[in-house]
Amino acid sequence: MRAALSLCMLALAGCAQPDSALEAERQWRACKDQDNPAARVIACTRRLEDPAAASADRVTALLQRGDARLSQGNYVRAIADYGRALRLDPVNTHALFQRGLAHFERGAFAVARADFAAVLAIDPANARALHWRANAEQDLAERFERQLLSLSGQIAERPQEASML
Repeated sequence: MRAALSLCMLALAGCAQPDSALEAERQWRACKDQDNPAARVIACTRRLEDPAAASADRVTALLQRGDARLSQGNYVRAIADYGRALRLDPVNTHALFQRGLAHFERGAFAVARADFAAVLAIDPANARALHWRANAEQDLAERFERQLLSLSGQIAERPQEASML
């Protein structure tokens, strides 16, 4: 009888909700170590919902969630996460760099260039930021050249139209 009672108590203990501290730690590990971006977004969001999370932990969770969203192509939400991280830690070069990449992928080359320049202001030896700033500048120059050629063509087609000037 005691053996059966012990087995029942053990089974009930297995069905009980996990300790909140253990659950928080499990979510924290999943936020930092999860390979699946969708699962990482969920785990990091849960970590951010924890009112006891320290500011540094929030920054890490926002960066991890932003990285997951960036890898999913969800650039607007990634930019938002990096922006929130920067409000907590304004000189976080990871947040600045990754936000620059998200802007670059959206085609917002001027904003991307500004983020990469901000990284370089903090860390002048950051070769990746230097490389991506140059890429953003190149894409801005190419866009300007295309616009200039288009406008030149329109002026050539209608040289008498004063509004073209």
